[in-house]
Amino acid sequence: ATTTTYRAKQVLGSKIMIQGNTAVGTVDDIVFDEAGNLEYLVVENNGKMVTVPFEAAKFDLKSQTATLNITPEVYR
Repeated sequence: ATTTTYRAKQVLGSKIMIQGNTAVGTVDDIVFDEAGNLEYLVVENNGKMVTVPFEAAKFDLKSQTATLNITPEVYR
C-alpha cells in the first residue's frame, strides 16, 4: 500500500469543504500525538476554532482543499 505523505505547509491554510461544496474555514494549526501522528486539524472559521479528526479529511493537495464527508448540520 502506498502511503501518502503530507507536509505541514501543504496542510496549513488548506480550505476545508463539507457536503454541498460548502467552505467551512481554513486549517490554522495541526495537532500531533506523542508518536508524531497527525491527530487533528484546527480549523479557523470566522474567528472560531474547530477541531476536526485528521482521518475525516480527504486532501486534494493540488487545489489545497480538504473535504469532510459530513453535512452542514453535523458540522455545526
